[in-house]
Amino acid sequence: MKTLAALSLVAALLVGASSAHAQMKIAARAGAWTAYVGINADGKPMCRMTSTSDIRNVHVKWASGNLFIHLVKDNWKIPVHTEMPLAIQFDEEAPFEGTAKSTLGGAHVIEFVVRETADARRFIDQFATADRMRIKFGGNEHDWVMRMDGSDTIARRFTNCVAAVKKKMGPATQPFETEAPKHKQRPSTDEW
Repeated sequence: MKTLAALSLVAALLVGASSAHAQMKIAARAGAWTAYVGINADGKPMCRMTSTSDIRNVHVKWASGNLFIHLVKDNWKIPVHTEMPLAIQFDEEAPFEGTAKSTLGGAHVIEFVVRETADARRFIDQFATADRMRIKFGGNEHDWVMRMDGSDTIARRFTNCVAAVKKKMGPATQPFETEAPKHKQRPSTDEW
């Protein structure tokens, strides 16, 4: 029943949202985490999991088929497009490593993209079952270590949201042929 309510909320937001501004609604709260569903600032459907502690925020987001993480700290002053190493690790699992960069959203926000679909699934699976998340930065920022109380409930809401958006949007299509077009054979002279 709760899943049906969450899917109904997603559907209502997708139908009634204006592309002029973001419209995110709380879908669930559990432990240190909150799940949101709605429309982002670009008018695209978005699913989000957020945890806020003191002046630090972690936002795990899915929009337009991409999983990305925004990390925010109120007193960061990072030039736009600055790249930095970043690793996110759940418990004792292998870390998700890559390059984060500051975004246009402000000098206090960095973005880390989980590029592969299999990695995105593994990220959400580990998010749901972890007791602790550690984020390691370059520079002199100390590691962020977060408790994951409630992450199983929030990850379930998040994946329900993603499934509802994918169902609403339908399968991916392309405006071009994915296989080389087959050349028509010329008719034999008998058919002339």
